[in-house]
Amino acid sequence: MVNMKPVASRNLQAVGYDRKTRKLYARFHGCDKTYVYQNVPPLFWKALQLADSKGSFFQEWIVGNFKYEVVDEVAPPAL
Repeated sequence: MVNMKPVASRNLQAVGYDRKTRKLYARFHGCDKTYVYQNVPPLFWKALQLADSKGSFFQEWIVGNFKYEVVDEVAPPAL
């Protein structure tokens, strides 16, 4: 399972990425589910990490551009 890392964002709580499967994992504040976005190129993961506003980047470049599924089982964010 991918390790989730907390991020400083009003919207996103934690994110993670699996290069082998190209899956981007996202957990949002106030939600106990994890969203798994499919076929996300590594460039988007790198750009998300470097973005000044993680939430804005996520909304503009990930949401609506990649298919996703909602799952319950993902490692909790590292503290």
